[in-house]
Amino acid sequence: METKRTNTNAIIGFGLSLGGYFTNMSLGILLIIAGFIFSIIGFVQIKERGEKGKVFAILGFILSLLAFILAILANLYPELFNY
Repeated sequence: METKRTNTNAIIGFGLSLGGYFTNMSLGILLIIAGFIFSIIGFVQIKERGEKGKVFAILGFILSLLAFILAILANLYPELFNY
């Protein structure tokens, strides 16, 4: 019986999306975008190959979207975020 591998792109996407929360604004945006891309690629590969890691891909996608929305709001309304 062969065990399924966890998709590497899904894990990388989750890590990059999470890292986008804890870095400064310019680097954070790049990490968020990269996390979004890796999460989508990982999700597609999981469907095609039948690998594990769907939760990582979904969480990476959601975290990157939330971080991107927060970054936009922080730039539009800096008084809400004490910048």
